[in-house]
Amino acid sequence: MNTKKTKTKETKEKVASTESQNASEIHNKEDLKNFLTSLRDRMVDSSVAPMYAASILNRLLIDAAVYPLFDLECKELGRDIWLRLKAANMQMRNPVFLFGEEAAGA
Repeated sequence: MNTKKTKTKETKEKVASTESQNASEIHNKEDLKNFLTSLRDRMVDSSVAPMYAASILNRLLIDAAVYPLFDLECKELGRDIWLRLKAANMQMRNPVFLFGEEAAGA
């Protein structure tokens, strides 16, 4: 019983610490990579709702300051998050930016 309370508290603290970092705090590729990795990890342990993750990823993809920071590794993290969203039954089209031209018809 006590373990469950401790785990819940740790999860809430992890969510709060990640939420304190928002897209406006991403200034370089390393910040973006860390943010996307944290978001993916929170999706894996179910501490973030798929809709929240979709909203965050969408905001990053349309942010003119963050968009150029997506290197191959960050794009791969973005694809991983996107595919997890689709696996959670979110019906969305794959963005061409992350999936290439074959995504246009998907």
